[in-house]
Amino acid sequence: MWPAEEESEWFIRYRDEHDILQETSLGKFRAQVKAELTGFAGASAVLSAEVHISMKDGIPQLRGVGDANRTSRNGEPASVEAGAFAGLRADGKLEGSIEWQDTLAKPVAWKALCKLGVGAGAALGLGAEARMQIKWSTRTHKFYFNVHAGLVVGGGASGEFGAEVDAGAFLSMVKFIYNALLTVDFRKVEEIDAGAFEQLTNFALFGILTGAGYAIVAVRFGAQAAESIGRDVRLIIEEHRTAAEREKLAITLADNIVADIGRGDASWIRHAPPEVKGQLLDILCFDYGPTFWDVFTVGFNSREQAMLTLLEASQSWRDYEETVTRITPNGGKGSFALNRRRLRDLMRLFPALQIDRIERKLQSTRAVPNQPVQVARYVELTGNYYA
Repeated sequence: MWPAEEESEWFIRYRDEHDILQETSLGKFRAQVKAELTGFAGASAVLSAEVHISMKDGIPQLRGVGDANRTSRNGEPASVEAGAFAGLRADGKLEGSIEWQDTLAKPVAWKALCKLGVGAGAALGLGAEARMQIKWSTRTHKFYFNVHAGLVVGGGASGEFGAEVDAGAFLSMVKFIYNALLTVDFRKVEEIDAGAFEQLTNFALFGILTGAGYAIVAVRFGAQAAESIGRDVRLIIEEHRTAAEREKLAITLADNIVADIGRGDASWIRHAPPEVKGQLLDILCFDYGPTFWDVFTVGFNSREQAMLTLLEASQSWRDYEETVTRITPNGGKGSFALNRRRLRDLMRLFPALQIDRIERKLQSTRAVPNQPVQVARYVELTGNYYA
C-alpha cells in the first residue's frame, strides 16, 4: 500500500456572482494503491513501486507507466488491462481507491469515493499530471472520476481512464458533491460534468418520488436500467395526467418527503441541490381545487408540511433563492417572484406566513461546508415530528 499524504487537498474551480473563475479547497484526500508485480526485471520493479497518487497545487497527480493506444476515442474512460505497465506481463495488476475525508459524517471518517481496478491501472503514467472530473458513463452506466493524463513517457503519449463509483460508494459521492456545493455556496463547480449532475438529480428525484433509499436506487448501477432513470422519472409524472391524478401525485410526494426527512444521514432531501428541490416543489404546487384536507385539516396539511420542509432545509439564502427560482418542470431557472407567489397561493394564511419567517432568517446567510448537514441550519423546522 502507498497512501498519499493525508494532508493533501483538492482545489476546485467555480464561477462567482460576477462570472469570474475562482478556486477553493474541497478538503482532504488520499489514495490507497496496491500493485501486484509479476514478470518484472531490473529497474521495472522500481518504476512500478513508484506508482501512486499525490497532490500538487491542489490537482491530483497520477504516476505510473501508460499506453497511448488504449485511450478511448468517444469521450468515455478507456477499457484497458494491467499489462500496459513497462516491464510487467499481463498478469501484473494495480488496484486501490481514492478516499475523501467525509467531514459531513460524525465522527469524521475516510471513505472511498471511487476504485482503481485492473481496468484503470494501465492508464497511469509515470510523471503524468491529471485533473479529475466527475462524469457519467453511458457505456458502463456508472458515475466515474475521469482523469485526463498527459503521459510524458512514450513520446508525448496521452490517455485517460475512469475510476468508477460503485453502489457501495454512491452515498459518499452524493455527500462529496453536496459538500462541494456548500463550499461554493451553490454555484457551478467546473469539475462536475453537466451530464453527471443531471443524472445525479434524476437519481434523487426517482428516490423521493418512489420512496426508495440509496441502496435500492444504486442497484441500477452498471445496468441499462441506470441509463433510463431520467425517463422513469418523467413517466411517473406523465402517468398522472388528469388534474385529480396530478393532485394525488402531489399528496403522495408530500408524504414521501416527510418520511425522507426522518432517514437522517440517508435522506435524499438532506443532500439535495436546488435543482432537485425546485422540481419537487413544482409537483407539489399543483392544486386541483379545494378539498377537505386543504380546508379542514388542523395545523399544516401534508403538502404544506412538505413545501415548508423543502424551503426550511435551505442551507443559505442563495440555496433558498435558487430553489424557489427553479420551481419548474425540469429544474431550470424561472421567475423567483412568480414562483414565490405560487407557493403562497397554494397555502392557507398561517402556513403562507411562514415563508416570510424563513426569508427573514436566511437573509445574508452563507452555506457552511465540512460539517454534518443540519436540515434546518438557520430556520426551525415546523412540526414537532421532525428528528
